[in-house]
This record gives sequence, structure tokens and C-alpha cells, in this order.
Amino acid sequence: MESGVPELGSHFKELMEQTSFDIENNDELSVKEILQKSADFVHSLLNNPSAYKENRIKVQEDFQLTSNSGNWDTGVIDKIDEHLKSIGKSDGFLKLVENSFDDKSKMNRFSFFTLAYQYLNLVGYKADEIKNSGIKNHLQDATHAFYAGHCDFFISMDKKLTAKSKAIYEKFNIQTKIIHPSDLLNELETNLLKNGIEEVLTSAFKNMPIDSLIEDGIQKSLYRLDNYFLDYFTHTQTERNTIIFSKLQTNYSNFLFYEEHDTLIRNFNDYFGVELDSNSIIEKFKSNIKEERFVQYFLGDVYIKLLCDGRQFYLFINLPTIS
Repeated sequence: MESGVPELGSHFKELMEQTSFDIENNDELSVKEILQKSADFVHSLLNNPSAYKENRIKVQEDFQLTSNSGNWDTGVIDKIDEHLKSIGKSDGFLKLVENSFDDKSKMNRFSFFTLAYQYLNLVGYKADEIKNSGIKNHLQDATHAFYAGHCDFFISMDKKLTAKSKAIYEKFNIQTKIIHPSDLLNELETNLLKNGIEEVLTSAFKNMPIDSLIEDGIQKSLYRLDNYFLDYFTHTQTERNTIIFSKLQTNYSNFLFYEEHDTLIRNFNDYFGVELDSNSIIEKFKSNIKEERFVQYFLGDVYIKLLCDGRQFYLFINLPTIS
């Protein structure tokens, strides 16, 4: 996760090949040869804000991104794609990012996302000011945007940070919602469902299902909840007398953060009045034994089961009285 000299140097490789970066003023060397001898240059980018600023200006001039790009709000990366192709600089923005990795085995989600964020800065879209911390501050912003992409909300006052984050989220279909701190309380109050189960379902069923099918003779319908049930679930599905709650929201992660286990299980226990030890249940769900990641009990004649497949939770409620 650290941006060392070799890694940072390889990240600038594609830009150096296609732009007017001036490393050693030696036209007889190929860019790759220059790159191999450019430890001092990369150090200056990382530690000298003035050097980074000077070279970033050269990159932006070479890419000639229209000044109107600052007004782009949607389809940002697609618009940059069109521009790069029109000036013959690249086959597209994401291809520009991908080609910066000499060793594709090092191209993971973190490195690709954070590099894409840096390239938005470098090509001139909502470019951040270069302060005393130089590129280090920009790397921190990229990291914040990356981890926020694993969450439901990204809370920030930084307009340039959120604009670049939004552009990448849109391209990668990450549904993290970006909000200003002043809107946080209202957002939480609006999205947190505190109603009883009957009110929750009545509210969901008042609308048409967003998907419906008949499988093995069983009618299955999927409904979108108005808000987050138990501060987690976004959808509910009906199958005969069984109601299944799930979270159908795309983020940048294939796993659950431990805090999500804690929050949901405690909310589950409080909501249904489960008199079980929350800590022991949480440990079960965090274990590597898939068969143990569940809790079940009867509330009168209602059967309730909460389980986790390692990436998300599912809540099953069997109501015998519903036909």
C-alpha cells in the first residue's frame, strides 16, 4: 500500500512515453532507459511539491483537456476517453492506467483505483492544488476515495476530491453515496428504518416488484425497500410464506468489514429481542467455517434465520400465516 520509488516510477511510465515530461534532458535515451535511471526524478516528484507542479503542468498542457471539463458532472471518464482518442494519446483512460503497470501481477484493485484517481489529477480534471505536502496529499485523497468505495456513504467537504471519486465510482458502478457533512444527520435519519416488520413490508409491497419470476412453480418477487432495514438490508424477496431480506448494493469489496458484522448482529438482536450473546454470535460470523455463520430461532410460530456467505448477510423470515 506504500507508494515507493519503483512503484511510483512505473505509474508515471505511460505519461512519460506520451507527454513532455523532462527527466534528464537527454533525447538519446528511450523513455524506459530514462525511467530506469530516474530515481532522483521520482524522489523529487514525491518530496518536492514544486517539481511535481512543474511536471504536472507539462502533462496537462500535452493532454489539452478542455477548460470546460471542470463543468462535467456525469460520464466524466467516457468524455476523457473520447478526448484522448481524438488527440491520438491513448485508446482510453482506463487503458492509460492499465498500461502504466509493467508487472500486471501488481495491478490490484487498490493500485488501479488510486492510480486512476491520480491520472484524473494529471490530465487536468478537477486537479487539486499542490500544497507543501505535494503528491503525498493527493495519494492520501486517492486512498480515502478507495476505501469509501467499500461503504454506503462517503462524507467529505472537498469538492475536487468528491468530483474525482464520483467519476471513478460511476465508471466502476460503485454505488457509494457521496454526501456533505451538513447532510449526514438528515441522511441517517431518512435511511434508517425503525418501523416494525409489518410497516416495513407494507411500505415495500405498496409498489410494484422490481423483478418477478416463476421458478419450479413458485412465484418469486423482489421489492426495493424505502430505506435500510436494520441499517443494512435494501431489498426484500417473497417466496410463498418466506420473506428474504438482502443487500443489493454494489461497492468495491468482495467481503464484509468486521464493523458491519458487529452493527448488524446487534441491531438484529435488539430488533427481534434475541436473548443471545452478541459477542459470541459475531465471532461465529467472522469465523472461516462457513457452516457456522448463522443464527436461528423461533419467535412464536415465526422462524427467523440470519446467515452470512462471507460477502453479505441474508435474513430469512418464515411466516406460516402468509399464504
